[in-house]
Parts: sequence; C-alpha cells; structure tokens
Amino acid sequence: MVITRKQLTSILEGTEVNPLSTEADVRALVEMANKYRFKGIAAAQCYQGFAKRLLDEAGNTDTIIVGGAGWPTGMDSTTVKLIQIRDSIALGCREMDITNNIGWIKSGKYSQAENELKMLVDVCDGIPAKIIIEVTKLTEDETKRVCEAVLKSGAAFVKTGTGTSDLPTTLGHIKLIKACVGDVAGIKASGGIRKLKTVEEMIKLGVSRFGIGRKWIQPLLDECVN
Repeated sequence: MVITRKQLTSILEGTEVNPLSTEADVRALVEMANKYRFKGIAAAQCYQGFAKRLLDEAGNTDTIIVGGAGWPTGMDSTTVKLIQIRDSIALGCREMDITNNIGWIKSGKYSQAENELKMLVDVCDGIPAKIIIEVTKLTEDETKRVCEAVLKSGAAFVKTGTGTSDLPTTLGHIKLIKACVGDVAGIKASGGIRKLKTVEEMIKLGVSRFGIGRKWIQPLLDECVN
C-alpha cells in the first residue's frame, strides 16, 4: 500500500496538547492544518476558541476542532467531564476525544466505567465521540472489556491512547481492538506512531483515523507520495 499526502491528511488529526504548548505552537499547528487540510486538530481546552478563530480567519472549513474530556487519565469526576464536553462544544468543537477512567478498569469497575461512558456520549448530542482506552496500559482481557463498554456507550470510535504513554501503539493492539469492535466502531490510532509504514499497516488492519503530535507530522508527510 502506498499512501498519498492527501489520503493521509484526510484522516489525520494534528495535536498540540503538551502542558508547555504556547499560543505560537497552536498557531503553527493551525497553519499546518490550513496548508494540508487535516481532518482535525486538537489543542488544550484553553486554546480551542483561539484555534477555531484562526481556522475561520483562513476560511478553512475542511478542518474541525476536536475537543477532549478527562485527558490524560480519565480520572476527573463525571461532573467535570460533562462540563468539559459542553464547554468544548460551545467553543466550536465538532468531535470529542474522551478518556476512559483507566483506574476504574484496573479496579475491575467495568459497570461503573460503562455507565459513565454512556452519560458522556449522550451529552455529546450527536457529535462523534472517540473513547481513549490507553491500550498500552491494559491487559488483553481489560482491553476486551473496555471495548465492550465503548460499543455499549454508542461511541463512534475506540482511540488507542492519549499519546502520553512511554509505550507506542502497536499493530498487535490494533488487531486486538479490531477483533473486539469489528465494523461497529472505528479505530483511531494515537501514541508513538512515527513511520509511514506503520500508518499504512494500521490502515490495512482497520484504522481510519490517526492522532499525531505536531512535531511528528511533517516527517510523515515528507514520506508520502504527492
């Protein structure tokens, strides 16, 4: 499989969510999105309105702002996550990346996690929700159980990770998630994806969205055929 730059950018969500990210960093991300027409961009909540304004000023209607809730551990209270989702939508976000409560999964509180996910997806009110499961920190059984919870919640995607793990998302992780969700939910891969060959192999396995940090995007685009 040989992927073109346009094919990659159509499924790429560029991110600038480092705690040290500045307005200049977010502006640089938006400029890349304007140039290449990314599917979406994600920035810290305090920068979402700023990023939306820059997209609008450039007349870029192809790129959406992706909001978030519970990042990166998912251990905020449900009330806080609900507020984050509502606030992000009000700021112009058109998709939501929601971090599952990893501690609850590790504690075996699957029903509690499932109930929370249903509440969070419901408040998205039709805006596609992607649930971050942080697969690199889960056992195979935990991954299967949390994927079941995601499916029951009605979320549109399972997202592999927050990008904060010291371990990368692997082809094995994608195979496992795909076996769990089939064609009912999409898969967004994020975390440690640095080579175009990895992207191409993941697409073959069923990934239809990628979350990539700003500084890693240009090297991937440079590997693409025009």
